[in-house]
Amino acid sequence: MALANHEPMTDPAWWQRGALYEIYTRSYADADGDGIGDLAGIRDRLDYLAWLGVAGIWLTPFYRSPMADFGYDISDHTAIDPMFGTLADFDALLEAAHERDIRVVVDGEAMHLTTERGVFSSGHLDPGTAVLLRRAPNPPTTGTLLDLGCGYGAITCALARRSPGATVLGVDVNPRALDLTRANAHRLGLDNVVVQRPDDVGAATTFTAIYSNPPIHIGKPKLHEMLLRWLPRVEPGGRAYLVVHRHLGSDSLQRWLETVGFSCERLASVRGYRVIAAGR
Repeated sequence: MALANHEPMTDPAWWQRGALYEIYTRSYADADGDGIGDLAGIRDRLDYLAWLGVAGIWLTPFYRSPMADFGYDISDHTAIDPMFGTLADFDALLEAAHERDIRVVVDGEAMHLTTERGVFSSGHLDPGTAVLLRRAPNPPTTGTLLDLGCGYGAITCALARRSPGATVLGVDVNPRALDLTRANAHRLGLDNVVVQRPDDVGAATTFTAIYSNPPIHIGKPKLHEMLLRWLPRVEPGGRAYLVVHRHLGSDSLQRWLETVGFSCERLASVRGYRVIAAGR
């Protein structure tokens, strides 16, 4: 299975034009005859759901769980509970749903993301990213959101889950980062994620908001060049939210942004990490 070749549907208004059909996975449809609903059973009913005209299906958790709280007490976000099937069953369900223009949203309290060496913050959630996700305003519910320097997709996937009606664009120069972001979004059932190299983003594309833990390590000249390329593409009334540690130049970056015409506000400071909002 080539996850890197998955191309998600990108219509930002899908949830406004049709019903979202919630499915309690354990009781909806049983394909193997053991008396418990499963992923294969849902796949077998997709033609009926398409006939109903639903825009998407919302699945209750099917991850490995002791089932003390109807599957919401997830013990392993990387595995399907055997009573519901396998990862291959989920992949087959996702592919079949997309063939019928049905979105898939997976419920659950946390996200499991795959990382690798050679990608920013591999093996853990960068503390600056955690501060940005906690302290920046919730993303707009519609429009196009940009994660600038997406890494393995932590910000991209969080934005996509919080705003299913928006298209979230993850951009990075690292091909492996793009593959990981695409694969993580695929596993989480996030159909509103698009992953691209910077040069593949259309010149006319604008953004409702930008969220970024920018690559400070590239140095000031290249960082300034990158920000001047992307921040002016924020739509009127929108803002870019950046997180930078004070020891890595957050205050000087804010001053520079103001000198080149952006209105800036420090929204938060947590353990040295500054969240800066910049707009025109």
